[in-house]
Amino acid sequence: MKNATRAALAVAAAVALFPWMAGAGKAPGGGAPQVLPTSLGASSNCTGSYGSRINNGGVYPLQVVGQGSGCTNAQPRAVLWTASTGMVDLGTMAGAQGASAEGISDDGTVAGWLGGGVGLAFVRPFSGPMQLLGMLPGMNYASANDISANGDFIVGSNSTDSGGTAVRWDRSGADWTIRSIPQGSAVAVANNGAVAGSYGGRARIWTPTTSTYLPGVDTRANHISSDGTVVVGFRWQPCPQPCGQYEVPMLWILKGGNWTERELQALDGVDSEARGVAKVNGQWVIVGYGYTKKDAIMRAVVWKPDALGNYGAPIRLAALGGRSSAWARAEGINSKGQVVGTSAGSGLTRFAVMWQLP
Repeated sequence: MKNATRAALAVAAAVALFPWMAGAGKAPGGGAPQVLPTSLGASSNCTGSYGSRINNGGVYPLQVVGQGSGCTNAQPRAVLWTASTGMVDLGTMAGAQGASAEGISDDGTVAGWLGGGVGLAFVRPFSGPMQLLGMLPGMNYASANDISANGDFIVGSNSTDSGGTAVRWDRSGADWTIRSIPQGSAVAVANNGAVAGSYGGRARIWTPTTSTYLPGVDTRANHISSDGTVVVGFRWQPCPQPCGQYEVPMLWILKGGNWTERELQALDGVDSEARGVAKVNGQWVIVGYGYTKKDAIMRAVVWKPDALGNYGAPIRLAALGGRSSAWARAEGINSKGQVVGTSAGSGLTRFAVMWQLP
């Protein structure tokens, strides 16, 4: 009886968190049901939020990080969501008025930046407290962009008023050691320390011993898989004025020591980016956004491969309430097929959201 009660409660909780499981959001005319998002709300001192990254949960809780908006001090705030706490403000330090949480590891370590009077990078172990990440000699500002799933590496930048450099912080116990990444940017990092970024107008992978350009021209990397074998991003495609250029979603896969490129199909043929990737049920599933051509509204999308590993047209993820006039954007995905991003609510308010892929 206890097991049956627990099962019933688990189903009820899942349906409350992920409405598509109850058959909500069925497409008009009896088509395939929409994948509806769940709003993750806002912290008590903000009216809205943006979702950045999601971890896998497990020993530690499932966690989503992002940025609070419409906050009481008119500055963005670093926020973290769990099912038990809802959306909470992580606070600030060192005189900062604002902050943003950019990455979350599976052990609950958060990385991000502090702003509003300062420019600093922070790391926050599970349950805190927030700590500053060090800077290279002569640098005045720092920012953290991502943390590896295993929590061993953080990437970001150090800079002065005249320029800067990409950096990687490596964890050793409770300490973090900083190293410079020569030239280019650092936007994401894998469990083996491989850093995805760009230099000279091309996406590249950097390690302390190698620097490898990914195939293609005028490309940008947005994310790297936890095992370091898959990178997603986009390339710029020139087009006649007044268009100028648009974004084409891209996928790079490491096989046999070599990187190969694949162009993903855009939502309506123009302006799409691949933003996150994770292995779900043995397949690399990619999330991002694209624009619908007739109304130029940003839509959250997911690319799922077929049995042969081929990617077709992206699947559109619904906005809050299934509203066709509301925009949405997917940023990250975990191994359970849970997608995090942002969607417009009523009016101009935006909320961090989660989609559960069926």
